[in-house]
Amino acid sequence: GDDRLKGGAGADSLFGRGGDDIVLGGGGADLLRGGKGADLIRGEGGDDRLWGQKGDDRLKGGSGDDLLKGQGGDDRLLGGPGHDRLSGQGGSDLLKGGGGADRLSGGAGRDELQGGGGNDALLGGPGHDLLSGGKGADRLSGGAGRDRLIGGGGADVFVFDGGRDRITDFGGRDRIALDTDLWRGDRTAEWIVESLASRKPGGVLLDFGGGDRLLIEELARPALLEERIDLL
Repeated sequence: GDDRLKGGAGADSLFGRGGDDIVLGGGGADLLRGGKGADLIRGEGGDDRLWGQKGDDRLKGGSGDDLLKGQGGDDRLLGGPGHDRLSGQGGSDLLKGGGGADRLSGGAGRDELQGGGGNDALLGGPGHDLLSGGKGADRLSGGAGRDRLIGGGGADVFVFDGGRDRITDFGGRDRIALDTDLWRGDRTAEWIVESLASRKPGGVLLDFGGGDRLLIEELARPALLEERIDLL
């Protein structure tokens, strides 16, 4: 059935079953699992571990440094004020960090990742994802697929290692980090700009061949990239 489980002050392990369950942690470092249904799982105090498992689940971290895993289904994961780790895994998920320095990983599916107020790390995955860093100095990597990257406030780093991505707000002290496996031989940032960058309607395009392309929207000319590219 649809169960309601609530932990106490200690370190509890609470497992949902087949229904649409509500699983609430307490003051300790809890392990909270849903089951096959569409579950609501919420941490409280302590460094909690929340696992959605099957179904379209909602997971919300508490005040500690929490680990949230959506697993199967289209899940909604919300971090708290701590330094949280959010992993969507299967399905098309929504991941939202909180006030801390959070790590968000979308996994398979069309995911949306929102960093929040801290210095966050966002990794999309193989789907067509939307990544938005938020206020801090964030690191965004779309992964495979056609991804949209929005740094937000702060000095952000946009990582590109393949796919067809676009950066919508490159400016200020932002930088681009490129995987050297995108080309052969030892190359410099100057060579990359001179050989692979071109002005297109709406911005500057870096075309690495083989379908791997990065569009930096609203950038006036390729030469502005030379001092802002790092090689990985």
